[in-house]
Amino acid sequence: MRIHIFSRFPSRTRLVMDARTGAEGAIFHNDYIVIDAFDKNLKNDNFNDFLSYSERGLSNGEWDVEKGSASTKSERDTIKRDVGFIFLGNVDKVSHESLTDYLKDWREWLKGELVKKGLEPGPIGAFIDRLAIISIVDQDFDVDKYVVDKTLRIQYFMALINLIKQEILKVKIDNNKFSDLNKGRERTFAKMIAKKLRALEISFLIEDKDHPYKVDMEADMKVGGAETFAKILVKGTWGWKSTTPQ
Repeated sequence: MRIHIFSRFPSRTRLVMDARTGAEGAIFHNDYIVIDAFDKNLKNDNFNDFLSYSERGLSNGEWDVEKGSASTKSERDTIKRDVGFIFLGNVDKVSHESLTDYLKDWREWLKGELVKKGLEPGPIGAFIDRLAIISIVDQDFDVDKYVVDKTLRIQYFMALINLIKQEILKVKIDNNKFSDLNKGRERTFAKMIAKKLRALEISFLIEDKDHPYKVDMEADMKVGGAETFAKILVKGTWGWKSTTPQ
C-alpha cells in the first residue's frame, strides 16, 4: 500500500501530470493521497483550483490528463484511477455536547467551518458530497498510544492487506438496506464501507455471546449490522443524538 502526503492542496502538475514534461503525478504511483493541514491558507482560489481538476477523480476515479500544450477537452486523455483521499486538518476546541445539540451532523458542521473561511457554497457542497466519512475528534489524540509497539513487519503487513482485499471481494451485503439514502453517491459510499466493515468483522449491533469481543457475523448479516453502521458513518451521525437508521 503506497501513500503520498501533501502539506497543502497539490497542484495539477504534482497530483495528476505535468503537461509540459509528461511526468506522472502522485495518483499514478499511490493507493492513497493524504492532504495534511488542508485548512491552512484555505482560500477560494486554491480550493476552487483543486476541485477543478480533482472533482471527477474524487467522485468516480476519472482524471483528465493534459499533454503537451493541450487547451481543449478534446486534447485531453481521461484515465481511470481509483485513489483514496484523506483530508486532515485542525479545528478549534469544540464542545461535543453543543455540537450534537444544535447541529444535524458532522457534514453540516464542516460546511459551517468552510463557510466561515470565506469559501463559496457551490464548491463547498461539491467537496463535501465527495467525502465518504467526516470525523471530528473533539479531544486530545496521542498517535503514539496506538502505534508504538504495534507496528507489523512489512511482509506481514502486506500479507494482511492482501487477505483483507480478498475478504472484501467475497463478502455480501444487502443492497436493499441502502434504499433510504437519497443521494446516489451516498449509497455508493455506504455500500463500499459496508463491505469493508463486514470483511473486517466490525459491527456495533451483534456480539457473540460466548466471545463478548467477537462479532457474530451470521447474525450481523441477518439484521444488517454492517449496512446500518455504514449508513451512520456516511450520514455523519456517528456519536450524534439522532435516531439510528434502519
